[in-house]
Amino acid sequence: MRIAIIDDRKTDSEYLSEMIYNCFRESDLSVSLITAFDSGELFLQDYEKGKYDLIFLDIYMPEGNNGIETARKIRETDSNVKLVFATVSNEFASESYAVAASYYLRKPFDHADIKQMITRLHLTEQVTLETLTLPNGQILPLRSIVYTSFSGHYVTIHLISGEQLHIRYTQRDWENLLIAFPGFILCTKGIIVNLNEVKRLKATLFVMNNNDYVPISRRKYRAVKQTYSDFLIKKARRRENHGDHTFSCL
Repeated sequence: MRIAIIDDRKTDSEYLSEMIYNCFRESDLSVSLITAFDSGELFLQDYEKGKYDLIFLDIYMPEGNNGIETARKIRETDSNVKLVFATVSNEFASESYAVAASYYLRKPFDHADIKQMITRLHLTEQVTLETLTLPNGQILPLRSIVYTSFSGHYVTIHLISGEQLHIRYTQRDWENLLIAFPGFILCTKGIIVNLNEVKRLKATLFVMNNNDYVPISRRKYRAVKQTYSDFLIKKARRRENHGDHTFSCL
């Protein structure tokens, strides 16, 4: 999940970032990016539609755009991104409704408040909506990926549909990008699998749902096997609690 924090107080931004990482990890949610901005103006200079999944805004900022004004600018181009206001007062509650705010955090907030926000916003279910934007501008749902492989400066993305996409990317950058999302694991050099698409573990191979065989390196085998075992346990628990309609994640 890609997150932005807009707050003129650095200590507040750092505290919120730490809370997000801790609480999201406990809820099996991956945070691939948190970017902090100390003003609405700086954020809007950087912002483009689809860049973030969740934006936290402090309402009270002494100079330039406050949180409400920044939210209005965001809504001019993006009606889908989730906006969360973090403030010491409910004074602007009515204005927050006008910009379709998703949640209201009262400062000082704590661990329980962030966990409640995760539940109220159904963020664990939102993993089904997470996407990658490829260099050619194509938006690719993460759940459509079976596995990816790397060769000769190109990544091949093997999709559930049977289609293969070829994009130019460095191996390191691609690994850093994809492994940040839950459910993806590097099983051998250059190959990343979506654990949701693993049919079974067979000796030193993953058998994928599309019947492809993906090797697991001898050096990584013990760690990969343990990660896959943990994944299956969490998947089973999630089925017990929520049924089998959600996209599982680590």
